[in-house]
Amino acid sequence: MSIKKIYFMAGMPRSGSTLLSSILNQNPNFNSGPNSSVVNMMTSISNLKNQEMYEAYPVEKSLETILRSIILNYYYYHKEPICIDKNRGWTGYMDMIFKYITPNPKIICPVRDIKSILTSFISLLRKNNYNPDNFIDKNLQGDKTDDNRCRYLLGPGIVGQSILNMIDVMEKYPNNILLVHYDDLINNVPETMKKIYHFLDEEYFEHSLDIKQSFNINDEKVFKLKGMHKIRPKIKKISNNPENILSKFILNECDTNEVIKKYEKLKNMKN
Repeated sequence: MSIKKIYFMAGMPRSGSTLLSSILNQNPNFNSGPNSSVVNMMTSISNLKNQEMYEAYPVEKSLETILRSIILNYYYYHKEPICIDKNRGWTGYMDMIFKYITPNPKIICPVRDIKSILTSFISLLRKNNYNPDNFIDKNLQGDKTDDNRCRYLLGPGIVGQSILNMIDVMEKYPNNILLVHYDDLINNVPETMKKIYHFLDEEYFEHSLDIKQSFNINDEKVFKLKGMHKIRPKIKKISNNPENILSKFILNECDTNEVIKKYEKLKNMKN
């Protein structure tokens, strides 16, 4: 088995993780791909403990050996010595990382202003003419309105859950997480990349500002939202003003939501 350095990427949706991965992949020593299923594989195998056959004859050492081998086997066929496994779920499974992968995990977390994230999602839905099969509406309770979509994203959806996971990690393991702010990445790539390399304790690589998308994801087939992970060849901030997209109700919710306020406080403490 090829032994590799393993780092992680989690953070928030619509916050530049696909762009950041494509920048990192300019370094021939790095492999930073799309969302991986490593965390899902590990949780599925760990759940074998609840099955009758395992309970009748538990083999803890064998199970632990399998769990430790999953991430290295996942990247076995990649030639790069440094792999960054991306999944927003990692911040919710820190105990699993510590026990089965590394005693000193380093997690890069792209983050962004909450209003801008919601604006990006709603703008994407509109570009796709509100495809009725999109992954947001599939889980939506109640009327399919933009306000309800935002409330779902902020609550049980991927925005709210990523915030809660990061709050927990930032409180318990502040030295194991690096927040990468979307605006910093867009406006100052060299300085942002230097911070990332310093955090990872890796030799700095001079990156180009001409971006080539290093992987493609079938967004239209899986998420029913075409262009969700499409990046531009030139780094440039092009986004709608939240006040032109979100309702006053949602804008107010972003200002008064206690979870968001707590996250913003912790985020500012890390700057």
